[in-house]
Amino acid sequence: MINPVVALQVPEYDVKLTPAQIEIEGIDGLKRAVDAYSQRYSNIVVTVDTEKDAKDTRSKLNHLSKALNDKRIAIHKEYDVPYNRFADQINELKSKIDETVQPISDALKELDEQQREERKKDVETSIAEMAPNYGVEISEVEISSKWLTKSISNKAILEGIADQMKLIKAKKDVLNANIQTVTTHAETKKLDPAGWVNMLKQGQDVATVNKLIDEHVVELDKQRKQKEAAIAEAKAHQVVKDNKIINTNTGEVESYDVNLHITGTLNQMNILKDFMVEQGIRYETI
Repeated sequence: MINPVVALQVPEYDVKLTPAQIEIEGIDGLKRAVDAYSQRYSNIVVTVDTEKDAKDTRSKLNHLSKALNDKRIAIHKEYDVPYNRFADQINELKSKIDETVQPISDALKELDEQQREERKKDVETSIAEMAPNYGVEISEVEISSKWLTKSISNKAILEGIADQMKLIKAKKDVLNANIQTVTTHAETKKLDPAGWVNMLKQGQDVATVNKLIDEHVVELDKQRKQKEAAIAEAKAHQVVKDNKIINTNTGEVESYDVNLHITGTLNQMNILKDFMVEQGIRYETI
């Protein structure tokens, strides 16, 4: 078991650092040479006649610049040797510590996940206990990630659950009221409310649904009148002879008179009656 009282600290150790000095011997002469080259070649006029000489001069100056830079790189590498050796030693020690830390970190992460799962179960229990009191279903409540944090109090969790349930209940009450409104409106117009109610459940507002119902009724009435007009037009050119309907324009037999004995419920009879009227089928009660 880890003793929390024991403080871990790096043992005392010293790093001997001797600041290096880098001096260019003959720097003054080097500067004079570079200045002389610069002055000599800074005002070269490049023409067709001097193109070859200009290219040769450029090549020599580039060579000189590269020679200076190569020396800088060589000194830099030599300067880095002691630092790189020191860095390798420190990194080796640090790596051993990191290897020890990793299993501890993994175990702490696993423990945290276990504790989070336990907190989630507690939240689910609270939701199940509170749901009936607010008239909501357990499945309707979404668990907030902040309810699973270590720092949150149980009081804050219960308040958060309650607030969400109140919101869910309020939305359900509004939806139920709208469903009743649309159902009544559809039934008043002699329409099946199921499809219109489904539009509400999908997020459509009640005013729009009622407007669509009214427009649908207008369209149905328009279609009915068109059918009635077509039937009336057809009847104007029909005569009944020998229990047959004959088209006076073409002489064709368009229908037959058939006697049927039909048995069914009152609702079925009403549906059959509506169908025959809609299709222009003539009938009489015997």
